[in-house]
Amino acid sequence: MGLWSVPIRIAKVAVPPMTFELQTKDSKSRNIKPENMQRSLTPARKILLLATIGLLTAPISAAAAQVLPAQQIAAIELEDRPTLFSYPLDVLDVRVPNNWQYQRSDYQFTIDIPAAAEKPVQTVTFFQVEGADYPRFSTRRTYAYEGSVGVASPAENRNQKLNISTNDDWDNRTVTITFDPPVPPGRQITVALNATNPRDGIYIYEVAATPPNTGGLGQRIGIERLNFYQGSDRRYRR
Repeated sequence: MGLWSVPIRIAKVAVPPMTFELQTKDSKSRNIKPENMQRSLTPARKILLLATIGLLTAPISAAAAQVLPAQQIAAIELEDRPTLFSYPLDVLDVRVPNNWQYQRSDYQFTIDIPAAAEKPVQTVTFFQVEGADYPRFSTRRTYAYEGSVGVASPAENRNQKLNISTNDDWDNRTVTITFDPPVPPGRQITVALNATNPRDGIYIYEVAATPPNTGGLGQRIGIERLNFYQGSDRRYRR
């Protein structure tokens, strides 16, 4: 008798439909109990089901992994900023009278220093955190005065000027205003950063303040957005 002379019968095995260990709307409509669904899964099928779910959820997990670091970084940045005043300062108003690209203008930030802050303001720093270009700031023409925009005429504003020094850090895209003497709490001040506008686009600035004898980045008091638009004159004006 040869090796292949023995008749071989192949039994047909009925394989029931694959079920899940989840109680779905379909399982409810068929009155299938969850414990019955669990028993219907053999160990081999459980392994296959878990492997399939893993393949389907892998892209989602990868996308989540790409999003979480940015959220964590933002949280860390917020935690790293100190609380230097007893009550937070606030940026009340931001105005740019001339927002055409490459034109000269003042970036006017009105800041409220409440009496509850308890400490005077020594410096106000403007960090550019978004923007394709960087304005050409004029430290000589930048000024600050007590009050808000529109309360007095420009000439009166300049007569009420506060004594400041301005530092423009081009490499770090940061402008720092130092008040001498510091501005006491219970006041409103306006800082007018004089600059030649950058090219058109959206520019985001983070504003921070520090009391005297304090180093570091300062306490964040606002995130402000400036918009600049295309104009007919593309030449820089000094």
